[in-house]
Amino acid sequence: MKKLTGIILLGLLVTLPLAAIAQPAPSSPPMMHKMDDPLNLSEQQRSQIDALRLDHEKQMMGFKDQLHSLRTQMNILITTNNPSTSEIKKLAGQIGDVTEKMAQATAEHKVNVRKLLTDEQKVKFDLMTLDRRGQMGRRGPGSEAPPCAPGCCGPMGRGMGMGMGMGMGPCMQHEPPH
Repeated sequence: MKKLTGIILLGLLVTLPLAAIAQPAPSSPPMMHKMDDPLNLSEQQRSQIDALRLDHEKQMMGFKDQLHSLRTQMNILITTNNPSTSEIKKLAGQIGDVTEKMAQATAEHKVNVRKLLTDEQKVKFDLMTLDRRGQMGRRGPGSEAPPCAPGCCGPMGRGMGMGMGMGMGPCMQHEPPH
């Protein structure tokens, strides 16, 4: 009976993420298209940046596939009867390596895009890059909600529970939703 339960659990762990992947992704305009208007890109710049973006997205898809596979392996290992902490640590290290490669590739992509811009466009691009308010819970001047006081929303801060991500808006315990 335990063996059957383990097989069912393993099957669910493998198939549920695949079902989520099969769902159509919500459509959101690529970041570069959001930059088109403020930067006044020429047609040549637009096509060069689109080519860079496409290559970058392909690279990111490979990294995301690797992360998904490693995280699935880790979850399966964690749920075994006698999980090997050394194997779990090894997988955690591999996850960190892939995450680092993603950050490096993203930084390189931004540098390559910036190289295609005029001096005037670079100033606007730099401001847009530095003005990424609300990302990862960081708040800058003029953002829609002040940060919660330390410990306000638990030890991890606002947005750290229930899969909502960080920086998802005002503290729901102290401010009404908009």
